[in-house]
Amino acid sequence: MNIYQIAEEAGVSIATVSRVLNGGSVKEKTRQRVLEVMKKNEYTPSSYARGLSRADIAVVGIVVPDIADLFHARMVSFLDRELQKNGYEYVLFNSRYDLEKAQQGFYWMMGKKVRGLIFCGSMFDQVETVLSQYRRINVPMVKLLGRSEDPRFSQVLSDEVEVMKSVASRLKKRGYKNCLYLYSLENYSNGRKKEGFLQGSEENGLSVNVSRCDLSFDAAKEAVLDAYKKGVSFEAVVTADDVLAVGAMKAAHELKLRVPEDFAVVGYNNMLLTESSTPRITSVDCNPEELCKTAVQLLLDSIENGRAPQTKWVGCRLVEKETI
Repeated sequence: MNIYQIAEEAGVSIATVSRVLNGGSVKEKTRQRVLEVMKKNEYTPSSYARGLSRADIAVVGIVVPDIADLFHARMVSFLDRELQKNGYEYVLFNSRYDLEKAQQGFYWMMGKKVRGLIFCGSMFDQVETVLSQYRRINVPMVKLLGRSEDPRFSQVLSDEVEVMKSVASRLKKRGYKNCLYLYSLENYSNGRKKEGFLQGSEENGLSVNVSRCDLSFDAAKEAVLDAYKKGVSFEAVVTADDVLAVGAMKAAHELKLRVPEDFAVVGYNNMLLTESSTPRITSVDCNPEELCKTAVQLLLDSIENGRAPQTKWVGCRLVEKETI
């Protein structure tokens, strides 16, 4: 007896049998029905059968901007866990922040006959330009942390504007008046972070000098040093990424300035970097675990139940540590 016959006799989908075999999320009543059919027919799944069920039936595609980026690597880890829990495997394509490579990745994914696609990260704001000509795409698609006007996409978004307004409010309460704001890439998410912080700063009477740099420790350090040498007045450095916040800490060390006594530092994403720094860096936690869980739920709901694309918002919060 094979997996297809098990599914037919139990009255469930092959994907459900796959989840039972792989320890995924299945209603207990359904799980027991499948297990009873297996027991009655003395069915013992081989490793080959497990691999076949996943590869042929339950595979989705994930496209990321750069797997070397600590935040994206963490997101893939959470997506991996949620997909495995539900009996799905995935193929991963690393676009290296190149939209042309993202297009190649799309072709490659379609060749693998994936059941759905997750575009992870805001660089894929422009992916609709790539996909607009493919009006017959018939697999569910989810944008994770990227806005879409294409009705074929589900979206999982983070409320960056409100949390960054709260950062400005907190700085005001702590007595800070002048801020240096650092960001790197021009994308939807970073745009909302900057928008929120500038709105919050205006509401709280803060003065802000905005600077853009590459997403690296050294680039952020040089941006802070350059502002300092030019006489830019700031008592706080607020950043759109924890990598930039670590760069600001390096600048403080080089200038022999104390954090937070001489200037405060705020990061974004609340990665392990913030805990390994001394002092520990205050940062915004965008709740990546919940973001990924929601993205997988939306994708599988469309794959298995034919649910129309949806938009979900996930809240985030400022985690105060030792640099503010």
